[in-house]
Amino acid sequence: MNMKRVGLSILLIMLTMGCSQHPFGDTEAKSDNVQETSRVEKLVIQESVTVTGNIAPLKTRKLGFSQNGKIIDIAVVEGDHVKSGTILARIDASSDEYNIEAMTFELEQIQFTESPRKIELKEKELQSLRDALNNKIITAPFSGVIVEINRKEGEINLATSGEGYIMKLIDDSSLMASVVVDELDIARIKIGQKAVFSFDAIPGETFLGRVSKIAHIGRLNTNGLPVVDVELIIDNPDPRIFIPYSFKVEIVTDAPAEFLVVSEKSVLWENDQTYVNLRESPNSSLIKREVKIREWKDGKTIILDGVQQGDIVLINPPEKPQEESLWM
Repeated sequence: MNMKRVGLSILLIMLTMGCSQHPFGDTEAKSDNVQETSRVEKLVIQESVTVTGNIAPLKTRKLGFSQNGKIIDIAVVEGDHVKSGTILARIDASSDEYNIEAMTFELEQIQFTESPRKIELKEKELQSLRDALNNKIITAPFSGVIVEINRKEGEINLATSGEGYIMKLIDDSSLMASVVVDELDIARIKIGQKAVFSFDAIPGETFLGRVSKIAHIGRLNTNGLPVVDVELIIDNPDPRIFIPYSFKVEIVTDAPAEFLVVSEKSVLWENDQTYVNLRESPNSSLIKREVKIREWKDGKTIILDGVQQGDIVLINPPEKPQEESLWM
């Protein structure tokens, strides 16, 4: 056997094994040691408070009769828009109408024959009959749309039976959103501020509203955290917004201003304090720097104090899940 050929073959095998193993080992080491960083940027930010909820009508009223009687007229159907004062339904009031006419005639007869006191009492009795008649008529307390009718003409209304209301009226001239604001954000909320609504059911569009009311006192939510109730209004709403669509709303709290921002993955928490790992130069060691922050959006965090524009901070890798031991 040619010893030169054998030596050459062994050398080729060793080179081949080295090429197949060494790069793989280098790649793993490089992957483990590479530390991703982020640069502190300065951005012009329009600050806002973001909350969610479901849209509702500004006013809702369930309407019914306080008197017993047969329902003789329902003058509207579901979906009708009505003006304030419109007669919506009646129950039989024939006996009341007769009693009013009889009392009116009696007053005319005694105007000049009875004492002023007796005439005064008869006039009060007549007014009581008219009030009873008015209770057998439902009128719209405000302008709006009839959204529900749950009784029919010819049915008997029993005021003491607990059968409930005849119809439901809502004010659709404005829509209302009752939202909950965290105690840390409520100081930035003021009546009249702009509220920008977005609805999942109407993608790609926004609708303007305003802050209309802020509760005078806060409360504890179901998790025991202090919150404050805030009311928002959408005037002249788009007809595509249906009740109770879900929404996200950004309440615009301040004029645009410059802020330092960094990747939210750079911020760490320890003992109720926040900090970042700062690198002053490419080859320098990391410096643990305490910072004051405010949560923002799009994977960014606002830095209020602790770093400067252009600083390099470490992006912290996600924590690896701990492997469960097979041994008990």
